[in-house]
Amino acid sequence: MRKCDEVAALTNDMLLHSVSDLDRLKMQPEDIELCGFLTEAVGGLSARNNIRLDLPAYPVRVSADRNRLLQAVGNGAGLGLYIVKYIVTRSGGEVFAENLSDGFRIKIILPVIS
Repeated sequence: MRKCDEVAALTNDMLLHSVSDLDRLKMQPEDIELCGFLTEAVGGLSARNNIRLDLPAYPVRVSADRNRLLQAVGNGAGLGLYIVKYIVTRSGGEVFAENLSDGFRIKIILPVIS
């Protein structure tokens, strides 16, 4: 069953990759409290992976597509990173990726709502 999930995830990534090349990926930005959103989104992932969030102690509001941001958080390296970059760039942000001796670091910067 796990293999089916992996194939389905790869298929979804490939579909998003082809759609983003055509600049047809629909983005529906909304006001999101980022710290709570990320804590919840990473909760299920961190049970399987070594994920660390560096979040401020105060609320941070951003304008982003909730579903696309969730996809960006759920993707990792390779094809997934291409999708992450596209989603974050369309949200007005930036992505930085770095190989480390003990893993991989992805830094996503999104503009805050003032």
